[in-house]
Amino acid sequence: MNNDFFGPSRQRHINLGGASSTTSHASIIDNVKAKRNERLDATRRVQSAIRIQSWYRGRSQSKKAREKFREQFDQGSGGVQWTRYLVVAWSGSPSDRDRLHRWSQIMNTGGRPAILSVYGA
Repeated sequence: MNNDFFGPSRQRHINLGGASSTTSHASIIDNVKAKRNERLDATRRVQSAIRIQSWYRGRSQSKKAREKFREQFDQGSGGVQWTRYLVVAWSGSPSDRDRLHRWSQIMNTGGRPAILSVYGA
């Protein structure tokens, strides 16, 4: 108990939610900046993962499509669509070079390029 001008008094100590120490304005600003940077980093990580996943899906789908066109080329024997299969599936691999060789032999038979007859010339 304390004695003051009006007599003995009691001071009440009030707990304000467990906050026993005060933080400075600078430390509050630093904490806010750190949390904001953490959120930005998390967002960047998610966006990067999405970008990598979409790139991978695109590459795998194009690989499947090229394989399908190669199979269709191998089943065909001439014509415009056959030529398109070769162009779309081309990657420069040795098997693609063999396909190009086969295509050129079929399209250039009899002294006159067969490709001209395919396109109506």
